[in-house]
Amino acid sequence: MVSLMPADSIDEDSDVATGWLKLAELLKQASAALDRVGDASVFSDLHRYKEDKAKIEESATTVAQVAAGLKRGEGAKAAKVAATSTSLIDKLAAIAGGKIASQSDSPGRLIKSKCSESPHSSQRSKSPVEGVAEEDIQEFVTTHALDEWVGEALMMLSPSQRHSVLHPPLNMERARNPNGVVMSRVKQVAPIEERVQMFVKVNDLAEGVVDRLSTLTADQCEAVMDSGLKIQRAANPSGVAMSRISEVLRTMGDRGGRPLHLHPRSDANYRLEIRHKNGGKSRRSRSRKRRRRHAEVDDMPQDVRRLMEELGLEDWCGEVLRRLSLWQRQAVVRELGNMRGVRNPSGVVMSRIKQVATPEELLTIFVDLNSLDRAVEAKLWELTPEQRMEVLAPGIFVQNVRNTSTAVRSRIANVLEGRSAMTRPPRHEPGMDEGLLSLARVRMH
Repeated sequence: MVSLMPADSIDEDSDVATGWLKLAELLKQASAALDRVGDASVFSDLHRYKEDKAKIEESATTVAQVAAGLKRGEGAKAAKVAATSTSLIDKLAAIAGGKIASQSDSPGRLIKSKCSESPHSSQRSKSPVEGVAEEDIQEFVTTHALDEWVGEALMMLSPSQRHSVLHPPLNMERARNPNGVVMSRVKQVAPIEERVQMFVKVNDLAEGVVDRLSTLTADQCEAVMDSGLKIQRAANPSGVAMSRISEVLRTMGDRGGRPLHLHPRSDANYRLEIRHKNGGKSRRSRSRKRRRRHAEVDDMPQDVRRLMEELGLEDWCGEVLRRLSLWQRQAVVRELGNMRGVRNPSGVVMSRIKQVATPEELLTIFVDLNSLDRAVEAKLWELTPEQRMEVLAPGIFVQNVRNTSTAVRSRIANVLEGRSAMTRPPRHEPGMDEGLLSLARVRMH
């Protein structure tokens, strides 16, 4: 530190001498406080922000007065200003001791601009208060040959979070997956809610996926993103995300916990767990309607239960409704109108559901509702959106079959061959060619 206390100045008078001593101590503590500001760890506690902010502002004002006096050559006057503020040094010492509490304002930057005008100040590394600029992020991504989506994710962080990710500098010369190295740091500084928002943005996920994610717990969201924040090489990232969600619900079940609130349309009061209650097997027969309703009526959201009773909806229709968000269910009800005399209320409700739910949501409901196996689910997501809609066209609830997965696999095969989903393929007798089959048909007639 450069000495600011000339020997001959001390002899001028005792007040000025005391002022110079206090000024030297003041600048020493200010320097220590600035070093503390440059440490990312000071931002872990936000409870004392207002109190510390007031201290910093008062200190900065006095420092500015001292600096102005020195600049005009009024050293004695500046020293007296420092001497009159008896608590200033203590406040700066408290800041240097680690009691600064926030990165959202820029008190540290204010102090730095007022009292750190040394030639070396420009070489000092940026503090978390100043954060990391957009240009720095772009340079970081280019330098380390990162994918563009990593930069997009970093730009969603706060300035102090970016600083924590970029400092200390990363050595990725031998890293096989530099994107993963950076994202591991992001995971350390960003809470789950922020990382889910990144997941949505970097993959450009559909609104329905956001709605579905917002009903999951933190642990479930972590599991959805475990296989990577970026969905790679997927023609339909939203479909892949929906598939991940279904897999998490299938394997983790409903473990409780508070759902994340990511979207104003989402609702945390309805139950998302969508597996059937009979050991994983689906109830496909209408003959079990009454027994099933009595067994599971308590699991239904109240608004769905009331709608089923008022309109006489079939159980499968209620199961579809329960898988929608509260906002979507309310939209369905608003579109229903007068249902008196309607012969097929479940069909009418389903037509309204198709207007408010995305194709990805409908496909996910189709998979869950019919307890389809993973192989069939994978085949469904490989189809084009138009082909998926053709598979679902005969009905979202597969009825009167022994094995729903086999039935849906048949639908997929028909659609891929250009036929209607429910077309029955011609049956060939073993060992008979087409000519013999024709002859047999003639004789039968």
